[in-house]
Amino acid sequence: MKTKKIIMVELVETNVFSRWHCTVCDGCTNPVSVLAEGKDGKRAIRVCEQCLEAAEIDKRLAATAAAHERHAAYLRSLVGRLRVPTYAAWKARSQQCARWSPDGQHRYRPCPKCKGTGENSFQWTGTLSQFEVLWDCLRRSPDSIRRRR
Repeated sequence: MKTKKIIMVELVETNVFSRWHCTVCDGCTNPVSVLAEGKDGKRAIRVCEQCLEAAEIDKRLAATAAAHERHAAYLRSLVGRLRVPTYAAWKARSQQCARWSPDGQHRYRPCPKCKGTGENSFQWTGTLSQFEVLWDCLRRSPDSIRRRR
C-alpha cells in the first residue's frame, strides 16, 4: 500500500492532557497541550515531541516498521505453540492476589515467589486508571523502560 501522497502534519492545540500513540516511533506523547497530528484517509497520525526533537522522521519510521516486521515474524512463530490458562483461572487467581482499598486505590501484594524481597516484587499505589495509562504506554513501547534506566 505504497503511495506518494504527501500527508501534512500540523500542530494542534488540545485540552485533553493524555498520552497519545506516536505513529512514528510507536511510543507515546507526554501529556502536552500541543500535538503534531495529521490524517491519512481515516487513520490519524501523531508524532510525539521526542520524534519532533530528533527530526529524523523517515529513519524512525523505517526502524519502527522493521521492528513491527520482526515482531510479526515472532508472533507467527508462536501460532499453534501456546498453551494458556483459561480466563476463569486467571480471574480466580487475580481475585486471590489483588485487593481494592475503599478509596479506589488498587494495590498489589508482594510476589508470592520471592515474598517481596526479590526482583519480582511490585506494589502499585496509584489508581487503576493511572496504571492503565502507564501500561498502555509501556505496551506500545517496551524499549522505553530500558531507555529510562
